[in-house]
Amino acid sequence: MIEGVDAMTKRVGEPPERYFERVRANNIARIVKAADLDDNTSPERVGKLDEETRTRLAAKYRRSRELLALGSVEGPRY
Repeated sequence: MIEGVDAMTKRVGEPPERYFERVRANNIARIVKAADLDDNTSPERVGKLDEETRTRLAAKYRRSRELLALGSVEGPRY
């Protein structure tokens, strides 16, 4: 469990690619991060955002899913 939490802990100045490489290497961290991305991109949550924020975050979470090797933004992948 401790290793999973450590794997999900972002380091100061760490590039996203390195962060997601570490998350992918730990099954607990990968599952929790996937669930986090699912929650952050839920229609109920996204629907409360203004268009500019929605667009910015859609790109951010799309990239996060790519780095986590989950594929598209739609639906759970764990």
